[in-house]
Amino acid sequence: MTHSAPTDMAANHRTAIQSLAERSHAPFEQVERMYRNELAQLESDARLTQYLPLLTSRRVRRLLRQLRVRGSTSM
Repeated sequence: MTHSAPTDMAANHRTAIQSLAERSHAPFEQVERMYRNELAQLESDARLTQYLPLLTSRRVRRLLRQLRVRGSTSM
């Protein structure tokens, strides 16, 4: 089994956060907080860490969509 170097993982996470922020038109800081929260939850049970950026991004993307839907229905 091969492991990514910590700096590679950090770069993967930063890239994922930036992409999510750009695509959702949400502030980077907000997306970063959400990402870190979801990542912490996933890391506790993770056995294969190379998939964490993908899985975390999916969860944050879903949360961002839910926020948009709630925001548009409250008008």
